[in-house]
Amino acid sequence: MRRPAARLLITALTARALEPTQLWPTTQTCVSCRALGMGDYDGGAAIFMAPAATGGTKVEALPVPVGADAAIAMEKALKGQEYGKVQTLTVAQGLVNRDGGVFDNLPYAMGKSKFAKKDLYDRIRGKDWPGRSLKPQNVFSSLKERFGKKAKVRLEDAERDEDQAPYRGAYGFPPVYEDAQSRMFAGYVSPYSLFLEAIGDMLDCDVTSALLEDACPLDDRTDLAGALRLQPRNGSAPLIVECFADEAVGLALAANVDVLTERSLLEVFSRTARFGLERRTSVAPLKMRLQVVDNLEPRIAEAVEADAPETIKSADEYDALGTQGKLRVLVEAEEFKRRKLRLPRPRVINAAGNDAPVDELLIPLLDEAVRRDLAVEAALKRGDIAGAAALMAGKSKRHAARDRAAQASADGDLAGELRARDDEAVYSAIRADITQDEGSYSRFLDKDEWYERQRRRTNGAYDPADDPLLNPPWKSKS
Repeated sequence: MRRPAARLLITALTARALEPTQLWPTTQTCVSCRALGMGDYDGGAAIFMAPAATGGTKVEALPVPVGADAAIAMEKALKGQEYGKVQTLTVAQGLVNRDGGVFDNLPYAMGKSKFAKKDLYDRIRGKDWPGRSLKPQNVFSSLKERFGKKAKVRLEDAERDEDQAPYRGAYGFPPVYEDAQSRMFAGYVSPYSLFLEAIGDMLDCDVTSALLEDACPLDDRTDLAGALRLQPRNGSAPLIVECFADEAVGLALAANVDVLTERSLLEVFSRTARFGLERRTSVAPLKMRLQVVDNLEPRIAEAVEADAPETIKSADEYDALGTQGKLRVLVEAEEFKRRKLRLPRPRVINAAGNDAPVDELLIPLLDEAVRRDLAVEAALKRGDIAGAAALMAGKSKRHAARDRAAQASADGDLAGELRARDDEAVYSAIRADITQDEGSYSRFLDKDEWYERQRRRTNGAYDPADDPLLNPPWKSKS
């Protein structure tokens, strides 16, 4: 087991949307799994995944939690029967009303229309439903568009490519007018099938594989999440879209593709499950469902303890944190929580081969002096001498005072160090936000330097001018 002492947390996380395809794992680290069926786990619905070679009535399966709004949609996907508009749309809204899921993370920038995300939302809500475009309002709109103009104008309109809707339900275009053959539409197997069709129409992509992976890079925590690999139909490089675990399974069922599962997840989360018949109500039919034999309930990891990013005082102190230390500081950062950011997944960090994905999120939250020192180091490493010199020349007064204090300490100049430390304290106190670069926000948000120095004297704070060590009596002017 990769983490023998890991505290388990079954949750669904999502992070950044698109990544290069080389981050997709291989069968060396993953196992191809199939859906066994629905069941209950830890007080909620779950779909159980097991390696494709599994057989028998008692198996070791991975429970993937499914939200209450998605449980019925998942059961429809497993059943494989086509359903009409009402039965599909009533359970489809969970796909688009879920923050941070696949709907939010799809690559809409490569869509055929700048309104692709809006169109996908409307499509899931039933706009321009196939086979149902002969409703009175749709027929009237189509007839008016086709025959409400003079023949010459209609001919000119037909010859313009921009008047052709890029896909069904496109914003600003009339509903599709279907012939009798097109109206013979039975429906979709599940909302995932509708969602999959919309992805193909609007983004010109196909889902070629799905992944269940650990989404948390912290050593003492394991989180279950999903990802999809999209293959653009124009032959360009595939893309990875991060999503919730149940979304990955549902769309994989709709696309009839494999679900790769990390071996470590199977070791950590797999539970013994057996098939059995179940009747939910006295009038409901018997259903084959999975029953879990499990006395080990997942435990939520303890709260992460770490210092705030702005308390890191030097580039050396930052580098000494290591990957895990940086991650813990990042999780505890108030700005990280306020922005509702997500930790980079282990797959992303491993593919990078360094802490760059973590640094990208954490360095902007550091003290501006530490951030500039790190930028100078990075410039020197890549041989950008001019860039490093420009960064050093642009240091703030606060940063310069900190450097003077460090130099005085190294030279054994106690008096100089005390003066520099006092200046640094003053410049820190007057700043509205020490994590922001000097001049990056309105100076009126900062306090005046003279005011802070006078306030400190009035309140009896340390003043180098009154220190007898720095200003002995024999040096005073009489």
